[in-house]
Amino acid sequence: MSLMLGRVSRRKHILILLICLVLASCSRSKTVSRQELRSDLVAAVSLASETELFIGQLLEGRATPAFARGHLDYLRQEATRAVDTLREAHAGEGMAGQLESCRAQMAALALLLAGLENRAEATDKLSDDRQQARRIRLVLEQENAQL
Repeated sequence: MSLMLGRVSRRKHILILLICLVLASCSRSKTVSRQELRSDLVAAVSLASETELFIGQLLEGRATPAFARGHLDYLRQEATRAVDTLREAHAGEGMAGQLESCRAQMAALALLLAGLENRAEATDKLSDDRQQARRIRLVLEQENAQL
């Protein structure tokens, strides 16, 4: 009987240790290399560019309300996903400024897109929104050029 209790206890300890190892490996943030950060910046520039172009299409009335809502939701989800990924990343040596800037710009883009979902048909503000998307894109392009 005591031999059986010893095996159960040992299995519990192994199971607890395994769970701790899995949790520890999941909680580690990733250190991004220069190439990975460059890739993240290129993707961010692309998303900001697409946002800027799409707002232009909204200004010209070239999208149905249903398509506009759906595409803005897609863009917002992509920006939010990028923000979450960047939040968990740590910069390699000499890249902390670029990573932080990329985080800030993607958060600003996600916020812009969240607001746009509620006012995609209010063209009076869309011109300002397009300029904000343009400024975000330009900052991201500058950070990429300096990397």
